[in-house]
Amino acid sequence: MIKYIKIPGYHYANPVGGMFSHFYQFMEEDKETPMTILVHAYECPTVIFKGYVFVKQDTYQSVPITDEERKLIEQATGQLKQIDFNEFVKETFLDEDYGRFQMKEKK
Repeated sequence: MIKYIKIPGYHYANPVGGMFSHFYQFMEEDKETPMTILVHAYECPTVIFKGYVFVKQDTYQSVPITDEERKLIEQATGQLKQIDFNEFVKETFLDEDYGRFQMKEKK
């Protein structure tokens, strides 16, 4: 089960949208601005977003998943595909609240 995956430096932060939504969230531990890994495991391949979501600014920043993180998640979900945040929320119940978010410009 996905919620039992042990990703070093992250903790499982409950299912997103309720127990049967197939959306899962892992939050980086002990950080003022934690990175998140979102997993949608309803269809194959499983899709994930890894990065920062800045709710107050309606922005996000994607970060590539590491080989170790990919291996750990794929053990529970099978093949996965990392996608952008806007693509992750599109056509889901998350779209209403997060569909307006824009990619944060890197400085």
